[in-house]
Amino acid sequence: MDGPLWPTTLLLVTYDEHGGFYDHLLPPTAAPVSGIERLGVRVPALVVSPWVDRGAVSTTEFDHTSIIKTICRRFLGQNQPDLGDRVAAAADLSTVLLDAARSDRPAIPQPPAPAVNGRFAWAPWASVSEGSTRPGAPISAVVTGPGQLSIFLADPAGGVYTAARSGGGAWSGWSTVSEGSTEPGGSVTALALADGRIVLALADAAGGVYVTQSIAAGGWEAWRPVSEGSTVPGAPIGAAVTGPGRLALFVADRAGGVYTAERDPAGAWGPWLSVSEGATTPGGHVTAVATGDGRVALFLADPAGGVYATTGSPKRGWAPWHSVSEGRTTPGAAIAAVVTGPGRIVLVVADPAGGIYAAAAQSVGQWGPWVSVSQGSTTPGGRVTALGIDRGRVALFAADPSGLVYTTAGSPAEGWGPWGRVSNGRTVPGGAIAAAVVPEARQSPAQVFLSPYDGMVLAAPNADGRLVSSHTLATLDGDGDDFHELLRAARYSFFLP
Repeated sequence: MDGPLWPTTLLLVTYDEHGGFYDHLLPPTAAPVSGIERLGVRVPALVVSPWVDRGAVSTTEFDHTSIIKTICRRFLGQNQPDLGDRVAAAADLSTVLLDAARSDRPAIPQPPAPAVNGRFAWAPWASVSEGSTRPGAPISAVVTGPGQLSIFLADPAGGVYTAARSGGGAWSGWSTVSEGSTEPGGSVTALALADGRIVLALADAAGGVYVTQSIAAGGWEAWRPVSEGSTVPGAPIGAAVTGPGRLALFVADRAGGVYTAERDPAGAWGPWLSVSEGATTPGGHVTAVATGDGRVALFLADPAGGVYATTGSPKRGWAPWHSVSEGRTTPGAAIAAVVTGPGRIVLVVADPAGGIYAAAAQSVGQWGPWVSVSQGSTTPGGRVTALGIDRGRVALFAADPSGLVYTTAGSPAEGWGPWGRVSNGRTVPGGAIAAAVVPEARQSPAQVFLSPYDGMVLAAPNADGRLVSSHTLATLDGDGDDFHELLRAARYSFFLP
């Protein structure tokens, strides 16, 4: 209706048969032509055009040859061919047309159709049980089992809350996590342990570092301080499993120094120790990923915005910090890191101009160059979420400078696909987006074209802080070119504040 051809358009929507509609009236007799004595059941038909009245119903008797009669009258004028007695006897649609076209253009709401992007088709964004946080605030999402997903956030008052979904069903209501609190919209780190329990860590409103964990019977333990550690209130906290029953936390303190503390299998926390005298901004991001053998790779943006890395463990010590191919972002910015195989890591950052770049390593310390990710952009140092999918590839999600949510997939070695919208999602520019791969409870032989995951879920706060989520509806085939039939419902979910 917004196009230039609308004033000369007549769209006729009808059926070849009665369309399954019940007709309670006896069909009328037919004109004595073509050997037809009685018409069939009535067939639904809609005429869409600026040349018809709004909501009008015609009582003129038409049949399918009325379409032919209308075309002949409109385009052939006086030179109409002889198409038989039935066409000659039919009424054309001139009886429903106005003498002049209407000038109004009705506003027709467009349904939010699934957005096909890259290898995924996304469902419309929907509220997560009316949860809310500060616009653009971080959200944590963890998978606790087949089809099981939990998310965590700090609400606008700083209270820590969680919601869950099971088997791709509806979200549960929000519940408090032992009445924990942090800064409004502050960071809440969530880490799933091998036994199915979840550990949460945060910096409270005074900057103290606290943890809790879920209880097998349901609920949460009381929040406990971690060896009197402190950072900036609401600051992000890195976390990684360092061995059976062992867990390490990583923070940037109030002076920007990087420190770690480790919990032993008995649940006792050791002292906070410097990580090779590393430094970032006060309360800046320290990204931690477990690389195996109890080691952890750490990444940060130093006070000048340089991207640096180290590896080690609280027990064995840490290697010196080294530059990652002279990469740059804004000081203290978040750095996305994904382990894509033994010793292989992909890093993604937004540079000081907002361009999105990635670098890869076969082992930490041997980094390839930074390459643009299909010329994607966000705010300078904005958050980019990275999620490992299949065959060493990574799915990326970012909010562009206008807050629209985009995604792409690929790798630094094989290249990246074009960025595409995630079902009209919107958050604040550069805002946080949580993503998780949620495997199905059952696998089917018909699903071999998929990677071992069964779906992605995204979530984020929208522009006014209300939490919304989306998930993948289907996956493209192995070639990534043709949209595969919906062999099953995949559940990729995203979360936006």
